[in-house]
Amino acid sequence: VYMAAQEKILQTALAEGSGKFNPKNALSELLRLEQISLTPRLLDPSYAGPEPKLEAAAQLAVDHFNEEAGKPEKDQKGIIFFSHFLGAQPFLAEHLKNQAALDDSEIATIQGSDYRVGGKKGKTIQHVVDAMNAGKVKALIASDAAMEGLNLQYGATKLVHLDTPWRPDALEQRELGTTVKIMQC
Repeated sequence: VYMAAQEKILQTALAEGSGKFNPKNALSELLRLEQISLTPRLLDPSYAGPEPKLEAAAQLAVDHFNEEAGKPEKDQKGIIFFSHFLGAQPFLAEHLKNQAALDDSEIATIQGSDYRVGGKKGKTIQHVVDAMNAGKVKALIASDAAMEGLNLQYGATKLVHLDTPWRPDALEQRELGTTVKIMQC
């Protein structure tokens, strides 16, 4: 799937039949390639093949929770996943349930102004933060809406980027907004 998309990018980047480079087409196709690399289901909901990136992310969670299992329960921390592709959140949640044996109630999501814990809408983003820091939520799947101003350092010790933001300052903010605080605890 990925290789076929790569070939299409090359063809589309060249203007229809003219052989001239078209940057608008190239950027559009690069975005599609990034989506396919996360999960082809973002572009084709009927896709039923492997999803290596999501499977690897869920395996990171399994390994993380195995490491945390040796600690007293009050000291066990969660994991945060960032992706700017909002449609990927349910697919990752599905992998976390299957591979890491997490319940719905142990997974929270943040998408813009939509905050959910266990699939139930929270009234405020603070509801998600409090659940994570209290240890009720083990995995947070967040859009870039969660990269600033959230104090998650008490509830998580790992941060996973499912994709890389196009702007370096957005990546830096994801890191500084959570990871640096985590290291300070």
